[in-house]
Amino acid sequence: MARVYLWGQSMGSGVAAHTARNLAELGTPPTQVILEAPFISLRFAALNHWAGYPLRVMPKTWRDALLSRLEDRFNTKEHLMALADRRVPILIIHGRKDWVIYYEQGGHLYGALKEHAPYSSVEFATFHNAGHTSCTFQDDFSSTVRPLIKK
Repeated sequence: MARVYLWGQSMGSGVAAHTARNLAELGTPPTQVILEAPFISLRFAALNHWAGYPLRVMPKTWRDALLSRLEDRFNTKEHLMALADRRVPILIIHGRKDWVIYYEQGGHLYGALKEHAPYSSVEFATFHNAGHTSCTFQDDFSSTVRPLIKK
């Protein structure tokens, strides 16, 4: 059987988590899900980013209507919880200097997964000098991530 690895970066982390969950529900879970700079949910990311200020000050009913269509597909945390229940290995990669999707979101996902499914394989790799799109350019990227890739 072919090994399928899903790697999503930033917005792609939501797509990768959603796709992985769909594959798992169809009985063909991926070998591993690798998420770089993941967000908890698109709604959370939008409301907690500095550019989300207009969303925070608009009436709640307008904000909810605007964000409601995105919530189901791109709730990364919900999809990862379902994958952890199926023991799909998950690797989260995040840069400490990420100002687009704050590092704390990756840390929150990791902590929630470890608490929800302590028996599952969930790893977290931090790159202290990396920003939103620069983890893969760090000198120690390969030596840090390669041992965490499931074979």
